Amino acid sequence: MGRQVAAYLDVQLDAILRADAALRSPTTVIQPAPKAVRRAHSTLSVFAKIFLPQRVQALRAELDWFAALLSPVVEAGVLADRMAEGLVRLPKELTFSPAPIHVQLVLEEQKSVARQRLLEVVQGERYEALLQDVERWRATPPFSDRAKRPAGRVKGHVEKAHDQFRRGLKGLSTDAPAERFGAALRDAERLRDAVEASVGAVSVHRLAGLQAGAELYELLREHRVSALAAHFLGTLGAESRPEGDLSGFTYGVLLERELRHAREIRQRIVAS
Repeated sequence: MGRQVAAYLDVQLDAILRADAALRSPTTVIQPAPKAVRRAHSTLSVFAKIFLPQRVQALRAELDWFAALLSPVVEAGVLADRMAEGLVRLPKELTFSPAPIHVQLVLEEQKSVARQRLLEVVQGERYEALLQDVERWRATPPFSDRAKRPAGRVKGHVEKAHDQFRRGLKGLSTDAPAERFGAALRDAERLRDAVEASVGAVSVHRLAGLQAGAELYELLREHRVSALAAHFLGTLGAESRPEGDLSGFTYGVLLERELRHAREIRQRIVAS
């Protein structure tokens, strides 16, 4: 079982190492680092018991820290796409200047600040220590005795991830706070990644049944993006602006649309 999981984890750790050069460049290209960090963290969460606990805890903590640094850059890009799409769909009579250019400038500033912070961090000792630990994991995975079990036993770990995901969904309601839906998204990500890590060790039929529970991932992710957009628009709408500036009306229309969209998504998730 250890070799099965370690092979999948190794691909993610390799992607983290390969992303290093791009992260250090002036343009700070972060792909594919966020996805690799998430998948590595998911693997260590679902299959934690087949590795030595102290090593798992240490790497997971550093991956959490690294993910928190990558997140603002990712979110700024996601919001830029979302706002551009929303403004394009908005009738011209509801689009008041300087809303489009102001949105662009605010998001560019946010992304620039996040990139600069990330660029500073990847020059530091903590990041270097993370890369060194990743290299050690790749060279010699710190297996526990459970890693010696047959590869097919990964199914039990995936089933536990599936059960956790379903329990989280049962506790959701349409008026639940956004954090609860965010937790459900993380559970869906862990399940989806665990299924990928198990390919080849568990029957395709069985994996298909487990994967069916992870199909809500796209809805949960869309809810997350909508919640981000709503928060961003609410912040813009609350800004003071000079007399004659009607851009606040545009932000209000976009905000109402995002809130309605998020409600519809929550209803679909809860009804699943």
